[in-house]
Amino acid sequence: MIGGLWTTVLLSVVFLLLFAKTFGWNFYQNVNYDWAVAFGKSALPIFPYPVLMASWVVHNTAFQVILLLLMSLWFFGWVGTLFLSSTRVIFAAAFDRVLPDAAAQVSEKRRVPVASLFLMLLPAVGLAALYAYNSTFHSYTLDATLVIAVTYLGSAIAVVLLPIRKPDLWAASPASKLKLFGVPIVPVAGIVTIALLVYNLYEWLSNDNYFVNSHDSLYYMGGMYLLAIAIYVTARVVRNRQGVDLSLINKEIPVE
Repeated sequence: MIGGLWTTVLLSVVFLLLFAKTFGWNFYQNVNYDWAVAFGKSALPIFPYPVLMASWVVHNTAFQVILLLLMSLWFFGWVGTLFLSSTRVIFAAAFDRVLPDAAAQVSEKRRVPVASLFLMLLPAVGLAALYAYNSTFHSYTLDATLVIAVTYLGSAIAVVLLPIRKPDLWAASPASKLKLFGVPIVPVAGIVTIALLVYNLYEWLSNDNYFVNSHDSLYYMGGMYLLAIAIYVTARVVRNRQGVDLSLINKEIPVE
């Protein structure tokens, strides 16, 4: 997994360098702005996909079609991994007794957590219908990337605080053994990540050019956080009545 992630990072750097050399940052941002503001009435009525523009450099229709078809395959992998990660979260929450036990059950015949898939699929179908047929719902999703960054920010803060708050727990983890010149790599990487994400969040929330500082979207995403908190508090109360203390869940590092 680490090899795959770093390969993706290196390829992304190569692509960014090629974009900068071929059509430039200012041109790409201007085309994006023109497309987003004009909504199909601009000089470029379709989304300025970088690979699409890169294909124009090679004057061969067959090459252009093959390139776009191959690059479009990422969409199918992306959709699959979205459901994979979400169902894993549901499965993990059930395994930790936050959600009903059924969500953590794996079908012996199909080898998949069927209940987790349904809990993910049914709301997704409803939200997809709203996105497709409601003219304003898309604006509620503008801050989706922003809240993902908030999630990573929380993880980075936890990485930095763990060696301070729980030194014994940190010393027992494999991550504590990763050092460069005697300095633990993971907490330092956490500090760098915090700085980068705080900068990104500030820009997204204050700069109108990014089109994500929408009040409606912030309210919608905030409602999702409140829903998650309500589910956890309800589970905490129910499990306490059953004699299960959910506060003990995260006091040890999971086996995996």
